[in-house]
Amino acid sequence: MAGVKPFRGVRYNPEVVSDLSLVTTPPFDVISPDQKRAYHERHPKNVIRLNLGESVPGDDEKNNWYKRASDYLNGWLEEGTLVQDEEESFYLLRRDYVGRWGGVHVRHGFSALVRIEDPEKRLILGHELTFDDVIVDRLRLIEATRANVCPIFALYSDPDGEVISAIKSSVREPLATMSLEDGSLDTLWRCADAEMFRFVGEKIKDKVIFIADGHHRYATSRLYRNEMRRDDGKNTGSEPYDYVLMTLVALEDEGLAIYPPHRLISGLRNFDGAAFLDELEEYFDVVPVVHHGTLSEQVDNLVRLMDGNVGKERSFGVLLKDTAPRLLMLKHEIDAHPWFSSIRDSVRNELDVPILHRLVIEGMLDVSATCDRHVRYNPDEQDAAELVQSGEVQVALLINPPTREDVQRVSHGGELMPHKSTYFYPKLLTGLVMNKMY
Repeated sequence: MAGVKPFRGVRYNPEVVSDLSLVTTPPFDVISPDQKRAYHERHPKNVIRLNLGESVPGDDEKNNWYKRASDYLNGWLEEGTLVQDEEESFYLLRRDYVGRWGGVHVRHGFSALVRIEDPEKRLILGHELTFDDVIVDRLRLIEATRANVCPIFALYSDPDGEVISAIKSSVREPLATMSLEDGSLDTLWRCADAEMFRFVGEKIKDKVIFIADGHHRYATSRLYRNEMRRDDGKNTGSEPYDYVLMTLVALEDEGLAIYPPHRLISGLRNFDGAAFLDELEEYFDVVPVVHHGTLSEQVDNLVRLMDGNVGKERSFGVLLKDTAPRLLMLKHEIDAHPWFSSIRDSVRNELDVPILHRLVIEGMLDVSATCDRHVRYNPDEQDAAELVQSGEVQVALLINPPTREDVQRVSHGGELMPHKSTYFYPKLLTGLVMNKMY
């Protein structure tokens, strides 16, 4: 059974930092190099220094940004920039935001410690591939700081909303309210009610937890737990390193959204857009999106056509410089193509991303779908269109997002989606609440 418990959260002291927007960031793995520099410049106590520091000349195995992250964390606690709550608590988080198609949406979640489980128990399930270099990076950070700076974004089923209702009934005044750059609003409460802890623990204990964002952080936490058990000689299941910080959101929460992580391709040698369109016609019906409006309106029309085909046709979009957007519809007879031989039927029948990878990215463009040198990800098709027109990106491949049910089926089936198959939205902020293990 999943073990969930309260903790003494580490937070920015509102008497020292009154505007949390100056010191919080998105998760480390969606921050671009330019954004990283901007966060470092935004405020000298920005959480980026704890989670994604900068290397400097002279760094070595003992003196590096991981060590500096630990020094910052402990120094900020000593000086009072950060404070640790006296009482063990859950932390309720509400996000108000404007959705992809407009309209205001609200999502609730709560931050707690969740016991780390071994994969064979099938209690905490992931759905995406992980990469060793990222795990090594995160392991060095947790070894240095002995802290969870960035919470794992996790999902559980609660059709009646009993867990969040119980937590909401136990809170009063919020700890903090902050506006984000995109106009969203985050509100944070602390909940320290023992009866509520027991109720939530009982409700969660029989639930399977699905990782939405944070597959590398979870794998890292399990490695760190095993490392500490070897060093300490303890296997009680209740040591500080046996738990990891998660923010849990109900799968049924109306404010939970999955956006499409479109593929943006660049750095291809001798790429010929016209020849590429011709090659696509062997496997897809390629339909120009005829629209006399602006490029933005054409792209919006393309995405709505793709969305309208969900459940009917396998649909994708292609953006090339100085040409009309194209709608791609997979030809039915292509199911027998040998490129599908390594895709298991259940994944192939439920997800678009493996088809796009196998046929187009790997098959036609001859690019590994996980190659950061050629492939990047962006959930905003308008951004993608601008990058294509600027020449920074050679081709943008647009996809429909998987559904919540897709994620559950793949996770329960023990399979993995390709890297960056989902973009759960809104992203959690780093720096609202952290967990110091010792």
